[in-house]
Formats: sequence, structure tokens, C-alpha cells
Amino acid sequence: MRAFTQMLFILSVLKETAEMRKHLTKREIYYQDPELFDKDQKVSDNLIEDIAVTVGVTRPCLQVVATAKGVCIGDLTLKEGGDTFNCNALGRGGWSISPFIDDVEIKDCGAEYILVVEKDAAMIRLVEEEFHKKNKCLLMTGKGQPDIATRRLLRRLHKKYNLPVYILTDSDSYGMQICSSYKRGSISLSYESPYLAVPDAHLLGLLPSDLDRFKVPKAARLKMTEWDIKKAENMLEYPWIKRNRRWRQELELMLKRKEKAELQALAKHGITFMTDVYIPQKLQAKDWI
Repeated sequence: MRAFTQMLFILSVLKETAEMRKHLTKREIYYQDPELFDKDQKVSDNLIEDIAVTVGVTRPCLQVVATAKGVCIGDLTLKEGGDTFNCNALGRGGWSISPFIDDVEIKDCGAEYILVVEKDAAMIRLVEEEFHKKNKCLLMTGKGQPDIATRRLLRRLHKKYNLPVYILTDSDSYGMQICSSYKRGSISLSYESPYLAVPDAHLLGLLPSDLDRFKVPKAARLKMTEWDIKKAENMLEYPWIKRNRRWRQELELMLKRKEKAELQALAKHGITFMTDVYIPQKLQAKDWI
């Protein structure tokens, strides 16, 4: 009976929000009545997802948005509300991707491909070297595990302009998991994967096999933690990875050596090595998985 009451309450909130043509975050819905949800936001979050699955829509269709943290920079012209702007004209910080991404109109794109980077640190180096301008690409980051708005924008651009997508992460199981989220979607939000995933996205690096090939110093390599090892072992059980020989090989190599490394370890060869040598060589050789 309590679950039924909770469900009716959320439905009434969603109805009111739709009628007002407003948006709510999951956090705002929870705080409408924390006592009703036993002071546990997971209860309300799960009910929102149940409603979306039952109705057959994504959460944004219910006017429920998640906090966005992604950034995009490059020759991309967008219109949001009454504002039209190019993501190259917003300074080095780029465009903070809007949580209302489905309300953003894509007007034009002059990029030839999209390079997604795992973290801010790599993004800063790429922007400072003007990699996006020199190589006619869009740079995007979800600052770690990507939010829905970042993944939604990536999929829309890929589908609309048929842009290749390359993903740059640290050489560890967490980085490979992030690439998996972009490619296949997250397990917890699997019902939204058709609207968010980019199955054709390629993992460019930093691959475990790159550590020797690009002479990453042993001192810059870190020992994998138990969590790292468990994550890599779990990924080897993913059905799509079982069918992908190269993904298996890279994960198995990581587990064999039990070592990982950050992209910044390439800076041992010079601070511009990643932008001037590593990425161009990988793209030219089509060395991705």
C-alpha cells in the first residue's frame, strides 16, 4: 500500500510539472516529501525509473532532468531558447552542456569527428594546444562517468552527421568502463540505452598495450587495486566483450600485468606528446578498438 501511495504521489508531481511546462530534478521530487520515501532518495529514484519504463519513455520526456557536468568545444553551432552560439566562441572553457539537451537545436557542425576524453586534465591539454581547431574535431568530456545530457548530445551528433567517435581514457578498468557506458549504456539505465548509446564509438586509448609501445615509464605505472582487478574481471563477462577479441585481449593484458596508468603519464616524453604524437599516430594507424 505504501509503494502505491508513493507512486501516486510521484505521478501527481509529474502531472503538475508537465502542466506548468517546467522541469524537475530527481532530488527536487524526493524533497517534495522525504518522509513518504522513508528518507531514502533511492526509493523515489527507482519509482521514477519504473514509471519511465512502464510508459516507454526516457526521463527527460517526463520533464525529469539530471544534473549535467559535461563540456563541449569545437565548431558546433547550437540554438537554445533565443540564443544561437558556436561552441568555439565561448572561451577556453567551452560550452557547459545543458541539462535540457533535447530542447537544444543543432544548427550546424563543421567537425569531422568527435574526440571524447575521460577527464578534465586531458581536456585542458587538448584545448590549450587548440587540438580541436588544428584537427577539425569536437572535444567533449563527461568529467568521469558521463551524465545523461553528455551522452545524449554525443548520440545526436553521431546520428545527425555520421561523425566518428573516439574515446580517450586512462589505461585502467574504470576508463574502459566509461568507454563501455558511451558505447553500450549503463546497466542501471539499460532501458535508456537506445536513446543514449553510441555502439560504433571506438576506444582510442590509452590502451594497456600502449604502455610498452609508447614507452610509458615503469615509474609512471601504478599497481591495480583489488577494485580495479574485480572491475576488469567483471567486464570480461559482458556478452559484447566476450564477442570482441581485441577488448578481451586488452583487458586480459591489464590483468596479467596488474598495472594501470593515467593519460598524463605520456607527458614524460614532453607536455605536447599526447596531442602532437600519440593521438595523431593512433588515428593515422587506425589503432583503436
